[in-house]
Amino acid sequence: MTRIILRLSLFILLLSLTTLSAQNRDEERLVRLIRANRAETIESETLDKKLVSGNAQFLHNGALIVCDTAIWNVTENTVDASRNVKIIQDENILTSDRILYIADSSLIKVRGDLVELIDKDSSLLRTKYLNYNTKDSVAYFFNGGSMKDTTGNIIESIHGYYDSKIKRFRFLESVNMYTQEMLIKSDSLTYFANDNYTIF
Repeated sequence: MTRIILRLSLFILLLSLTTLSAQNRDEERLVRLIRANRAETIESETLDKKLVSGNAQFLHNGALIVCDTAIWNVTENTVDASRNVKIIQDENILTSDRILYIADSSLIKVRGDLVELIDKDSSLLRTKYLNYNTKDSVAYFFNGGSMKDTTGNIIESIHGYYDSKIKRFRFLESVNMYTQEMLIKSDSLTYFANDNYTIF
């Protein structure tokens, strides 16, 4: 009888732990609203959508999304943020007029007349089209972009990547690097921000 009770207790404990683990995974998957002056429900028969305004702040994958206004689609786990949008993660700051965050893919689609990414060392990347993965901390820009490093050198290309974890910029296609002494043209170029050196 004691063995049956112990096995039953162990089964209940394992079931509870499995349920808690599933709840934790679900909580990690969902975008959290941590601050706003106002949030109101947008009527929809199939979707749970909210209009959030006034210094709205969302959190997911350690990325803080700040904006003036957002449509938060709780059902689809997305945030369509506009006006004074700022994303802060790992001492990197990404700013734009508008973003669409698809949390299930950890993907921020950043679009605007001026999209800026500033890393902790103050290297500044500018473009109009950028995708940012909050899980991997990797940005991909396309349709043209330029970066100014801390020494004043400027690198531009058609598209490229920035890996925040290792502080590496990778520029691809029609690459130009402008320094005080010279102009370098290349098919590809890699800039390591931590060590301030370039491979092309």
